[in-house]
Amino acid sequence: MSIKPVDLLSPGTKIAVRVVGDPLERFHHCLVHALGDTWFISDVPLYQRHYLTMEPGTKIKVRVVQETGVYWFASEVLWVTQEKVPEMRCVLPDELERIQRRNFVRLEVGLPVSVSTCDEEEGDKKISFVATTFDISGGGLGLLSDVRLQPETLIRCQMEIQGREICVTGRVVRCVRSDLPDDRFRLGVQFVDIKIRDQDWVCKFVLQKQLEQRRLGLA
Repeated sequence: MSIKPVDLLSPGTKIAVRVVGDPLERFHHCLVHALGDTWFISDVPLYQRHYLTMEPGTKIKVRVVQETGVYWFASEVLWVTQEKVPEMRCVLPDELERIQRRNFVRLEVGLPVSVSTCDEEEGDKKISFVATTFDISGGGLGLLSDVRLQPETLIRCQMEIQGREICVTGRVVRCVRSDLPDDRFRLGVQFVDIKIRDQDWVCKFVLQKQLEQRRLGLA
């Protein structure tokens, strides 16, 4: 039995919305408020504390993260309310696509990462800090952080890997206190939004470093 978008959504489901044609390919995090057989209603995306201009006919892509995988489907805005906190009604199609996850190999490495929490709702306090990776793969990373974050927190991570700036959105899947004497926290982060070319760059970096370690007899 195939999964349809209506099977993944319910009031309160977190989704990521990208406007088709956005040159920066930004995903904006929203919340589903209601849905029917052929439509769903969510809040209008916020960007830098301003609501995006969404008009009837605007084409969007919607990404949904579930325990069974990451899915996306194409949709279209039907109408937008003009309330103080605007909502938009969008098409709920019959088909979706599952994003295949490869078995990514992790590399133990320490890289500085600029981290900031994502503003999901107006009034949310944004937290920014610098952390260090303890491992990384094409599917996520582990962070050593002075800041404790709750599981399910969405964060943006920016780092430089071999001269390339990589910016991804991730979801904290676990947070435990480190056993190191500095008393930091170990965060497990799963990528939920990463450009394919950036993901390939990370995988290439991991493979290259592992080959170097093998040549040196370290792996």
